[in-house]
Amino acid sequence: MALVAPFSQNCAIETRSTRPQNLRVRYVGSLGTNSDDQWSPPVSVQPNLDQQSYPSTGLLRLLVSPSTALAYVDGYYVGPVGVLDLKPGPRRIDVKAPDYETLTFYVNVDPDQTITYEGSLQLAAFKPVERVSLPVRKTFYVIPGCYAGDRPPEVRALPAGCDLARLRTVGPY
Repeated sequence: MALVAPFSQNCAIETRSTRPQNLRVRYVGSLGTNSDDQWSPPVSVQPNLDQQSYPSTGLLRLLVSPSTALAYVDGYYVGPVGVLDLKPGPRRIDVKAPDYETLTFYVNVDPDQTITYEGSLQLAAFKPVERVSLPVRKTFYVIPGCYAGDRPPEVRALPAGCDLARLRTVGPY
């Protein structure tokens, strides 16, 4: 609810207070010096009951664990959980926190009403790490210019002129 009081022909004073107030306005002098400043007489400000220009809102109190969770309303981030000031009507609420499942619920916010939601986010189910089988480590056998393989060479399978004394092993890899 806003309070509005006509101050002069072309301006008004506005405050978000809900109770009557007396306000004074300071006129700044034409030269911008304090000596030219003047104060108005007190102006009485009364509540403006025109609800169309200042619609009421409703409150949603989120009492959620973990308390570090973040709130989203209709898909838009609005801040950490706590008390949210919302426009009336149906709203989708998402509560998110790292390592937790997103909590989603729907609420109809009524003007000038407070709704309290209590709940806990569930820890996210972690999928087990897929095991990757490593290749078997192998040793390679080499006779330069003659043989290379992952099995020891057989003398009878070697071409003529291959000297088994030049065999080298490499690895395992």
